[in-house]
Amino acid sequence: MQYLTIILTLSSVAFALVALVLWQKYQSERTARESTEQESEKFRDWLDLVQTKTPVMIHVIDGNGCLIAVSDEWLAKLGYKRQEVIGQPFTAFLVEESSRQCPGDGCQEGFCTGLCKEISLQLVKRDRQRLDVLFSAVTERDPDGEIFRSFAILTDITVQKQTTVDLKQAQDELEERVRNRTLALDEAYEHLALEMKERKRAEIILHTIAEGVSGTTGVAFFTSLVQYLSKVLDMDHAMIGIFDEQEEGKVQTVAVSSYGRSQENFSYDLAGTPCDKVTRQGMCLYPKNVAQLFPEDSMLLSMGVESYIGTLLNDSSGTPIGLLIVMGSSPVETSGTVTSMLQIFASRVAAELERLKQ
Repeated sequence: MQYLTIILTLSSVAFALVALVLWQKYQSERTARESTEQESEKFRDWLDLVQTKTPVMIHVIDGNGCLIAVSDEWLAKLGYKRQEVIGQPFTAFLVEESSRQCPGDGCQEGFCTGLCKEISLQLVKRDRQRLDVLFSAVTERDPDGEIFRSFAILTDITVQKQTTVDLKQAQDELEERVRNRTLALDEAYEHLALEMKERKRAEIILHTIAEGVSGTTGVAFFTSLVQYLSKVLDMDHAMIGIFDEQEEGKVQTVAVSSYGRSQENFSYDLAGTPCDKVTRQGMCLYPKNVAQLFPEDSMLLSMGVESYIGTLLNDSSGTPIGLLIVMGSSPVETSGTVTSMLQIFASRVAAELERLKQ
């Protein structure tokens, strides 16, 4: 009986201990369950706060990369309704290039570090326009190290980025204008330098010819002038001709120089020659191919003339009386030096011709 009493006593203690362990386990599980429920309730409250009362673009993504919460500002910026985006992959709202930067959790960097900051992304709005944002996110992992949630903040930088683009464009346009202005100034400088060079050349030519023919009159003046003109203007031929008063349409030369030597005078028909053009236009310049342009003028071909410049000679009453011509066997530049020299000496030649007729 005594042993029975001992056994019963021990059994009661063991039962009490088991019951105590079970009660403690129940209490622990209840506490954990209540704690989990409290955390879940807190998380739901937090999601509600994120979605409705946060004045910035915020979203929460689950472990599959799908949106489980978005702020009202997020929806307002992109133009969607909440039911249209919840459960959708975040990458569905990214342009292709940005989508490659953001796998399921929203950021490649976040896979390794659990945190990414100010990644430049482009989102597609409901109206298909693009929204530039800076993306920052933090990820949460379960005890096994798997990502189960990601919290992200997006900052709209569309205006700032467009401003940067506009500023860059304005800067590029300004630089282009500066380059163009610089080129224009360079061209103007080159033109001015060339003009000064031509003016200096003209002064030298004018001085050389004037000095060479000074003190001469009549035929001697004409002979000296055609020789100096052909020499200083670097032309192979020069001549002075007067219109034949007896036979219309003919020209009689009074001085001819070819390759620096005086030649015998001759007469020729105006028809089909560049000289005929001069009688109607006052001055003509053919820098090249003159023989091909006037195939009827056999003299041009026989003399091997390539370029031609001629000016009309008018007397004091303005009546045409002759021609002053220079010709070359090679093309000439279309500078104003040669034409201006011919015009200057045309007045002197015409005056001398008129004097001889009196």
